[in-house]
Amino acid sequence: MKTLLSLLFCLCLPLATMAITIDGQNITGDFANAPWTSYQDTETSWGANNSILACYLDTNATHLLVGIPGISDGNAVGFIIDGNPGTGSNVMPSGLTMPDAISAGMAGMTFDTAFTPDRLIAVRVGGGRTAGWPALENIVADNRTYLGGLGNISSASSVITNGSLILGAFMPVGLALDQTNTASDGIEIAIPYNLLGNVSPTVNVMVVLTGNDGTWANNQTLTPTGGDTNWINSPSAQHNASLIPGNQFMTIVISGVDTNIQVVGAISKYTLFAQSGPVTFTATVSGGMAPYTVEWNMGDGFKTNVVVCDYNYTVAGTYPVTLVGRDSGGQVLTSAVGTVTVYPATDINGLNITNAFAGADTNVVQDTPASTWGRAAVPGGGAQLERIMAYSDNGRLYIGVCGNMTTGTSDRTLGVFIDSDYAVGSNVMPLITAGSPAKLQNLAGLTFDTAFTPDKAVLLSINNPGDCWVNVYHINENQEWYWGTKTEWTSIFNPFQRVVNGAASDVVAFNDNNTAATPGEANTGFDCYLDLDTLTFSNLIVGATVRIQAILFDWNQSNIVNQSLPGINGDPNGYGLAPQVNYSLVPGNQFIEVGAPVPEPAILLGLLAAVALLRRK
Repeated sequence: MKTLLSLLFCLCLPLATMAITIDGQNITGDFANAPWTSYQDTETSWGANNSILACYLDTNATHLLVGIPGISDGNAVGFIIDGNPGTGSNVMPSGLTMPDAISAGMAGMTFDTAFTPDRLIAVRVGGGRTAGWPALENIVADNRTYLGGLGNISSASSVITNGSLILGAFMPVGLALDQTNTASDGIEIAIPYNLLGNVSPTVNVMVVLTGNDGTWANNQTLTPTGGDTNWINSPSAQHNASLIPGNQFMTIVISGVDTNIQVVGAISKYTLFAQSGPVTFTATVSGGMAPYTVEWNMGDGFKTNVVVCDYNYTVAGTYPVTLVGRDSGGQVLTSAVGTVTVYPATDINGLNITNAFAGADTNVVQDTPASTWGRAAVPGGGAQLERIMAYSDNGRLYIGVCGNMTTGTSDRTLGVFIDSDYAVGSNVMPLITAGSPAKLQNLAGLTFDTAFTPDKAVLLSINNPGDCWVNVYHINENQEWYWGTKTEWTSIFNPFQRVVNGAASDVVAFNDNNTAATPGEANTGFDCYLDLDTLTFSNLIVGATVRIQAILFDWNQSNIVNQSLPGINGDPNGYGLAPQVNYSLVPGNQFIEVGAPVPEPAILLGLLAAVALLRRK
């Protein structure tokens, strides 16, 4: 019966609208002509199984149609509605008594000043996505209507109907941010207009991701936050959309003719490297009197009247983007769409490493076959370290490691250990509890060469082709940085994924296509540069050279495989459980030594003065 009802609804849509089946599937196809869209620009802080990637909105004669490609596992997706600006508050009220309502747990969450929600549709999802419990929550009236139970939405679409409201969900796999424009599975809703509580042709809506009781929310909203720190993984009461530039809600027109012009702009990338490819800008103008004209201002002096525009930024900087919309009746509205951050151009991309590092201080080829985790016959099918190269230039340390890693096993990690200050640290790995998860904790007891006392570590972990995580540890301080800003949302296979720290003072990239038959033929993998400030963090003193060692290990099980660079020549002292591994017993040095980064001339005098106040080596 549920399937029949959804099909009947599909047949009732007017011919002017594409046929939409409310089942949580084929969302991009169902909403291909949606007049209102919003795309996610912020990596989820709860992992690939908890993200909302887009929101598509359309209307017909009787219903507001909603498509939300995304996934929730043990958490809730809230579609929040502000139909009447005269009721509600931009702060979620406390004291709501609705049982099992996420709005009750969201007490204290602050929205944009112009967003005063009246009600929301909450889709609570159980762990493993084997069940779901959608409900309509009336915030103003403090009541909740349970809409019916969803089945196992991890393996099949599930559809419920309640009166003339229809909701369908399908969440088979985790989603990465590089699927923002293509993900087709998630939640679809057909909401009858009488449930919106609207008193004018316009309605404001917003999508959030919270825990199933609403008391905790992550960094996912639509419209997106751009990674703003006023909306991060924290208790719901700490989230404040009013402090984020632009609106965190979408405005739609649901019936009649709206006399007010509405201007909405979408940006495909909010962070990128100069000359790394175009950014797509999409303008939508509604209300008022058609036809409309638009004017994009890209923030760097370039303007265009094209509705959909691909634009290349060539100079690093921070660019506020605005969109001006005009209707035929003379109305003009300017929208602050968002800020695009452009980092300096770089050749760090995981590709053609041997040529990019030609003439490097060191160039060491692997001498030990990858017997533990296997050589990759196809990309992503094995894990080995083939070659390590490094050099310093213009205040930066460049490191290249040819090789590849196994996909689908996120515990497996490439660790690049760096000894910046020889007088700091130990050649026996201490207990490092920093990080969540603490990826170095289980390496306690690992023994390096006597002359290798690492104080820094760069860790690379992968899972799916769109997932690439970088953690940088200050071992001597038991501190960890997680670099969450992926600037190129592409696959580690096509062509690479790149991660930046802060204002591009450090960059890491990875390509996983290596299937070379011998180590000497490998040319792709991991490369990075680290700024002198990173190497000297916590007042370290860098001498004439820096020492580096790369290993492959399983951070969850403390298992170190036989892939180290420089190679161990098959020596059993160089692999096993961390406390049993002792590189000092392996003949030769298990580290390379390269010239240290030299400060840029403009800051050299200042650094010399600072060094005079610190201990000398």
